[in-house]
Amino acid sequence: MLPFVEASFFYLEKIKNIIYVHIFFSALVDLSHNKPLDHPFEFSFVLFMSLAISATQFLYLCYSFYFAEDIFEVGHEKNCEHSKGKIIFFKILALVLSPLMPCYVLANHVYYDSKLSITRRHLQTHNDSADIEEKDVEDSAKQINQNERIELYKNVCKLETKSLLYRKLYSYFRVTSAVLESATVIVVLVLLLFVTNRRNRSIKLIVGVEHRFYTFFGITSGGAFVTELNLVRDVVLFGSILYSLLIVLTALVKYWYQAKNLAISFSGQVVLGLYLCFLTMNRLTTAVSLFATTQPLNFDDGAKLPKISLTAAVFIFLLILFLRFGLVYFYKMKFCRGWKSGNMVDHWINVLINTLVVIPFMVQTESIRVLKEIEKKFSFSPEKNQQKRDSLKRKTSLLRLVSEVDQKGTQSSVVESIAGFVMPNMNFFTAPLLYDDFRAEIRKMWWEDPTTKLDVETIRKKLYEDRGMKIILNTMKKEDVDQNIKITLEHLEYIGMVNTPLLNPTQTKREYFWLFLFVVLENFVALGIELGNGGVWTSQGHYYSWDIRFGTLALSLVFLLAYYKKYHMTRDLTSNPICG
Repeated sequence: MLPFVEASFFYLEKIKNIIYVHIFFSALVDLSHNKPLDHPFEFSFVLFMSLAISATQFLYLCYSFYFAEDIFEVGHEKNCEHSKGKIIFFKILALVLSPLMPCYVLANHVYYDSKLSITRRHLQTHNDSADIEEKDVEDSAKQINQNERIELYKNVCKLETKSLLYRKLYSYFRVTSAVLESATVIVVLVLLLFVTNRRNRSIKLIVGVEHRFYTFFGITSGGAFVTELNLVRDVVLFGSILYSLLIVLTALVKYWYQAKNLAISFSGQVVLGLYLCFLTMNRLTTAVSLFATTQPLNFDDGAKLPKISLTAAVFIFLLILFLRFGLVYFYKMKFCRGWKSGNMVDHWINVLINTLVVIPFMVQTESIRVLKEIEKKFSFSPEKNQQKRDSLKRKTSLLRLVSEVDQKGTQSSVVESIAGFVMPNMNFFTAPLLYDDFRAEIRKMWWEDPTTKLDVETIRKKLYEDRGMKIILNTMKKEDVDQNIKITLEHLEYIGMVNTPLLNPTQTKREYFWLFLFVVLENFVALGIELGNGGVWTSQGHYYSWDIRFGTLALSLVFLLAYYKKYHMTRDLTSNPICG
């Protein structure tokens, strides 16, 4: 029932946006006497909403075509030459059904999610013959029962993968509509309320829209109580703004939720929603203030026309938008550590979202598969690692595997056992406390990127980049440097501190810092344009939106820190859990 209600709200928002385009255009045509282009500010409302709806539908076509094999589950046949025609057919079908594809994807998610629940329950209640049968039961019967449980577990993993995939695809459809359509509608409705009702307007579009509301809801406009108080206009417009804002926030929170593999509590989602709410208000303020200050006002200095026209405002807005998009994409491509883990659509969605709010790059992953890939990359397996540890515990193996022969032919152990602990032989290090320095630097290198395997050459190059370490290394022979690095690295590998396959969370502090720096710079630029235009003249004097900008930005940071401090899943596993 819940997914049906969710889809209903999603499509209700899209229908609402289309209705608003029709109402706005009809009212503008009536008020302008069939000359809508004579009023460019009002016509821009219709134009921007139409472009947002069209861009959303175009992206739906792209998503449907790109994911057609996964949606219709024919991806396993893509390497078969006889199935190319079948794949082309389903891609064309996906293009035709693209407006309804979000609903189809959601239905698939619900189907596999229900099958997943049933299979999990079956696995949990599956009888274990080792527990219920007599002691003299045959081993073959036990083995058969164990194999059945293994098959059930594999089936659970497959169903979970499909369910999460469809959840991700549905989230991509939702968040695209929210960022493009719903955010545009919010800006347009705010401008309609606070700009088009000014006394000096040649036409008052809000009045024409209000009369269209009367016709749409079947209310008479003459002498009614609701008409006198403008209740229909205010309730419908403010209700639409809140509804669209709710659609934006839920889409963004659910994107974050699915990207984290559903590892966010309900309370955490609420806090994230508040963070995204205030940051969304901050970013939309830029567009509202930029276009609102382009319209004529009676200023205190006698001027009526603003310094920046509507055409210039559109150019500045598009420039800010594309700069924002380009800077975010460039930064994430160059400096985001997890960027390569996603595909082209994952990258696009995250950059699109960051044109409205700040969310670090995240992509839904299969933990077991990722861990296996890292183990393969490191040539690591638990069995081999255990064998190596067992061999190091034996004295004969210890001398054979980790020993060095000096120039006089004397054999010395590279590592030694101290009270049962294997430690490097400090006689091999040419300087006092050099092992501690190497150990700290190698561990630091490892945690900078735990997905890359360290070797002696890589460590040596990075050590020479450090000024302090370079001075120490220059006093040593190259073969001694490599030997000391090798001994330290092998010991750290043995105790599992480096070159160990980990599902390590991506550190996001630096990403947050730079993305928020872009937001602050954008606010200063937009506020500067607002100051140059004189702001909005009110009975209290000039008004500038600095209070809304910095107030919402501060509140968004407060709720973001609250999430990482109290609700993040790894908050108790690090010494400094904020934003990382």
